[in-house]
Amino acid sequence: VDWYQIQFRDKTKKEYLSDGTWKPTRKEIEKFIVNGGSDFYDTIVYTHHGPVMYDEHFHGANEKNHFAYRWLSHDPSSEFITFHLLNRGKNHHDYMEVLNHFSGPAQNFVFASVSGDIAMRVQGKYPVRRKNEGKFILDGTISATEWKAFIPNDQNVMDKNPVRGFVSSANQYPVDSTYPYYINASSFEAYRNRRINTRLAGMEKITPQDLMELQFDTYNLKASESLPLFLSYLDTSRFSPDESNAYRILKSWDYYNTVDSEGASYFESWWKALFPMIWDEITSPKALLAFPTSYNTIKLMKEKPDFAFFDIIGTPEKETAREVTQKAFIEGVKKIMAWKEEHHSPPSVMWADYKDTFIGHLLRGLPAFSYHVRHGGNGSIVNASTRTHGPSWRMVVSLERSGVKAWGVYPGGQSGNPGSPFYNNMLDHWSKGKYFSFQFTTSPEPLKGRAMTITALKHLSK
Repeated sequence: VDWYQIQFRDKTKKEYLSDGTWKPTRKEIEKFIVNGGSDFYDTIVYTHHGPVMYDEHFHGANEKNHFAYRWLSHDPSSEFITFHLLNRGKNHHDYMEVLNHFSGPAQNFVFASVSGDIAMRVQGKYPVRRKNEGKFILDGTISATEWKAFIPNDQNVMDKNPVRGFVSSANQYPVDSTYPYYINASSFEAYRNRRINTRLAGMEKITPQDLMELQFDTYNLKASESLPLFLSYLDTSRFSPDESNAYRILKSWDYYNTVDSEGASYFESWWKALFPMIWDEITSPKALLAFPTSYNTIKLMKEKPDFAFFDIIGTPEKETAREVTQKAFIEGVKKIMAWKEEHHSPPSVMWADYKDTFIGHLLRGLPAFSYHVRHGGNGSIVNASTRTHGPSWRMVVSLERSGVKAWGVYPGGQSGNPGSPFYNNMLDHWSKGKYFSFQFTTSPEPLKGRAMTITALKHLSK
C-alpha cells in the first residue's frame, strides 16, 4: 500500500495533475441504504493511483486531504490457484512453484514434510522501494514516485532447513542487513518472535506438548526490558500507601502475565498512562503522524531521556523521561484503585480480571452470545490475547511417517447455533491452553459410529 497526495485542477475534481499535464478522473456514485432513513449517496473519485479516500467531506479538518490509495489488492491476481495447487502438492518443489501464483495480501507460508524438511517463505508482490519509501505520503503529481518494478518471486524472503533447526514467524521484521531490498520497518512486532526464538533455541528433543506450552507462554518481554528502567526513574520518598504497595508488587513481579498476576495489571495500567503522555504532541485529530512503536518509545527512554517529546505540552514545566514516568505511575495507580472501587474493592487486582478477555460474537459482539473468560497473555506476548483480540486458532502438527498427528483448539465450538452444546464447548480448553486431537483417515469407514453427521457431495453432470 502507498498513499499519494493528489492535486486537483479545481473543486470539480474532474482533472488532476500528473507530470505537468491534467488527467481526467473517473467518478462513481455509490448508494448506501440506511435502515429507517433516507438513502445516502457518495461520489468516489478515482485516479490512476486508486480511489481518493480522504477529502474535505471525510475527516476534512485533518491533514489527510486528497489522498489516493494505491493498493496491490486492486490489481488482478490468482490466489485461488495457489490454494487449489497447495492441496495437491507433494514436496518442497511443488510448494515453491505454487506460491508464485500468490500476490497479496502477503503471507508467511510455512512448509514441513515427513522427510524432515522445514521451510518458510514470505510470499507477496512487493514493489521495489527506495530507502524510507512507503513511510511517508508520496507526491502524486509526478510519476517518479510510482511503483516501477516488483521484487522477483525467487528473491522474496525465504529459508529452508536453517542451521538453527527451526523457522518461526510472529509478525517480526523478516530480514537482516544483507537483504538487498528495502523493507519498510515501521510496523513490525518486536517482542513475541524474540521470545519464541529464545525458547526454541533452548529446547532439545522438542515434543508436541512443548509446543503447546510455548503457544501458551505468557512471559512479558516488553516489561522485562523496560520495567527496571521505569522503576529506577521513580522518586519513592513521597509515595502514598497505594503507590508504595504498587511499587512493591512491581519490584517482585516475575514478568509473567499469568491469570493471577498483580504485577501484570499494574504494569499495564502504568504503560497505558505513560505512552499517550509521551506522545501527547501527536494525539490531535489533525496530526498526520502514526504513533511510534512501544519498542522505539522504550529505546528513546533508555538512550535519550531528555528527548523533546517527553515534555508534556499541557504543563508549564519541562519534563524528561524521568518526570513523565513518575506522573504516569501515579496516574496508573489511580486507575487501578478506581478499578478496584468499581469492582467493590477486591483485595488484589488479578490480571485475568483486570484484562477481562471478551470473546465476542461475530456480529459486533452481541453480549447474549458472547463470553468473558479468565485468560492470561497480552498483545506483545506469545499468547497474544488482549481484551478483545487473541489467538483465534492454535494448532500443533507432528508430521510422522506412520501418519500425521495434529491437535488444535479455537475459542468457541463447531456449531454456530447458540442453543447447541457445541457452540462454546472449546472455550474452556482454549482459555486453559488445552487442545483437541484431530482424526485423520484415508476412508470414511473408521468414522462410522463416531461422526454426528455425514455430508455427501455428488457431481451432477449436465
